[in-house]
Amino acid sequence: MSKDGGKSFIDLGIVLESGYPADCSSQNGYFAGGHGDFSVVLNQSRSYFYFLFSNYGGPPEEQGVAVARLPFYRRYTPIGAVEKFYDGRWQELGIGGRVTPIFRATVDWQRPDTDSFWGPSVHWNPYLGKYVMMINRSCCSPGWPQEGIYISYNSSLSNPAGWSVPEKILDGGWWYPQVLGRGAFETDSVSRRIARLYVNGISSWRIVFHK
Repeated sequence: MSKDGGKSFIDLGIVLESGYPADCSSQNGYFAGGHGDFSVVLNQSRSYFYFLFSNYGGPPEEQGVAVARLPFYRRYTPIGAVEKFYDGRWQELGIGGRVTPIFRATVDWQRPDTDSFWGPSVHWNPYLGKYVMMINRSCCSPGWPQEGIYISYNSSLSNPAGWSVPEKILDGGWWYPQVLGRGAFETDSVSRRIARLYVNGISSWRIVFHK
């Protein structure tokens, strides 16, 4: 938490953690499990913060892009207040709980030829009236190669099943796609019809959304 616009921060503690031990036999070359590469978005009703993150460990059916939420009123006391989405409900604890992925890994992260979406970056787009997710896809050989960058849409963060089937917008590329709005009061959390697309911290593109 910051009380001075980001000049300094107060650590409020860990709110999300995998309940599965690290798998040191993992062959993807980077991770042995855990959660990571996350995005946090406050919904339009300002009732919940939603965490969209990559789950790299545990059983294959739990690996992929997952989601959790924190009540807005608990933003100053978040430990123990985060709920993970599992089996159709917000029923698992942020620390140690299980997840049901939005986009499940096709080939799990313990294998060298993993095939999975990961690293979601999410913003609200008032022009579309939808949330927009940019995600990476790793496939299908050792070394975590970047197969492409994809986009998905959802009208409500409270409905994890509502995300559209990811569509590819760029072949290959680097990691960490991100959309930044260009106008007043636009950020990495809010952008309108025309924005900048950043990949690996560099923007070589505009992105134009159409209804």
